[in-house]
Amino acid sequence: VSDKFVMRYQSGTYFVASFEIFGLPITENLFFDFDIQKMNVKLADVINLSNPLDNNAKIFVLPTEYNYPEKADFRGKIVGRPENFSIVGESYTTLGNFYPNLELFYDSTRIKIIGSFELENFQLGIFLKDTTIGKFSMIDTIDLEIENFTKYAGYNLSIIHISEPTRPY
Repeated sequence: VSDKFVMRYQSGTYFVASFEIFGLPITENLFFDFDIQKMNVKLADVINLSNPLDNNAKIFVLPTEYNYPEKADFRGKIVGRPENFSIVGESYTTLGNFYPNLELFYDSTRIKIIGSFELENFQLGIFLKDTTIGKFSMIDTIDLEIENFTKYAGYNLSIIHISEPTRPY
């Protein structure tokens, strides 16, 4: 339990939240409730994040087909378990704003996302590197299931895999 947890990284990435985590050390019992007051992520900080065991190995290698927001701010709640959690909040980026109200279900081969979201003034053309597309806003619902999702557009998504620790029993 933390009433105010603050974490900073590099030139402008920070995370301020209150949270409760239950069920540790047995991950099958893990439940979390994060109330994120402020989170700011700078793209340069994400790109430069290195593996602590090998400073030459980058943790995130982003596909070059896209332009990414230079920064993103988020505030909201993330509640649930690693394999089933909800996200409700507000995200403001340099490419537009995103307001999620989503539930995510995850296992080793499948991800399912259901809920609603709003995009506001999202600059899709800049993101896709396509000058024929402008910005748009939309409110919609989503019910999406992706099977065998370890690769997408040449990008290995295995970095989000949650591995279970080896237990002595």
